[in-house]
Amino acid sequence: MTKKIKFIPYDWIFALNDSAIENKFNRALTDECVLGLPHGANFPITFDMVHNDTEMRVVFAWKDDAGMHNAQLDMTFEDYDSLPVHEMEA
Repeated sequence: MTKKIKFIPYDWIFALNDSAIENKFNRALTDECVLGLPHGANFPITFDMVHNDTEMRVVFAWKDDAGMHNAQLDMTFEDYDSLPVHEMEA
């Protein structure tokens, strides 16, 4: 049995965050957060939900020398649907 996990590639973070800000979504990342993300990483989506019937809210995770972290980011349904998927054995 395989499990599918959506993830955000590092190179997509900037555009997704800019879109959240431009669309005035409730959850966007601070500059400090974006610049502190590990370069080149893929960030697994650990939670997702439809928010206000107008966008998707996701929580993604990463690990660095300080430990585990997570952040929330709102995105359009189109952006959410376009996120890549990693398949792994469950």
